[in-house]
Amino acid sequence: MKQRILKILLLIETLIIVSAVLWGCLTFVNSKKTELLRETSPDGNYLLIIQELGTPDWPFGTDHLKISLYEQNAEPRYRVSFQADVSNDGCTANYEIEWLEDSVQIALIGSEQPTAYYVLPFKTLAE
Repeated sequence: MKQRILKILLLIETLIIVSAVLWGCLTFVNSKKTELLRETSPDGNYLLIIQELGTPDWPFGTDHLKISLYEQNAEPRYRVSFQADVSNDGCTANYEIEWLEDSVQIALIGSEQPTAYYVLPFKTLAE
């Protein structure tokens, strides 16, 4: 009886270890960042970067994005960023960029969600 319990515990332990290793491998593979867009503002002072974090979830999942705005010609550099998920049938998200006078507007478009609009402000004199 004791040997049977020990064999069952060994099997459970092996399954847990294999699951942990597989989960770690998948996390590592999906941790890569792919740059989707790098665009400079019309006046040349700001840089907008959109990165895809990992790959879209399979089969009908969301695309994970990181959007960052950097000031280019200043020290210390002004930076603002955020992360967003876009539901787009497991494909790369669509986006539209519009440079405004004092900010940049980003529209994230997914086939399974309404368009999400984000506005990232430029640095002001008060900052």
